[in-house]
Amino acid sequence: MSLWTFLAFFFAGAFLLDAYKTHKKSKLKAGQSNELDAVKAELATLKSDNQALRERVQTLEAIVTDGRYDLDEAFRKLG
Repeated sequence: MSLWTFLAFFFAGAFLLDAYKTHKKSKLKAGQSNELDAVKAELATLKSDNQALRERVQTLEAIVTDGRYDLDEAFRKLG
């Protein structure tokens, strides 16, 4: 094998190896992108659920701390 043949095989192999690594990286990024989108969607859902629960708790706190609530509870105990 001559020096030129060796160099041709060497550089062809290096080129193919680099192309393979680039291909693997792009597939990995695409998978991570899909996973990231799914996590973002779940986070948005959880945020909206959390906001709805906060509003419900505020409503319940307003009802319980209302002065009329104590009277209603006293009437229920008597009746």
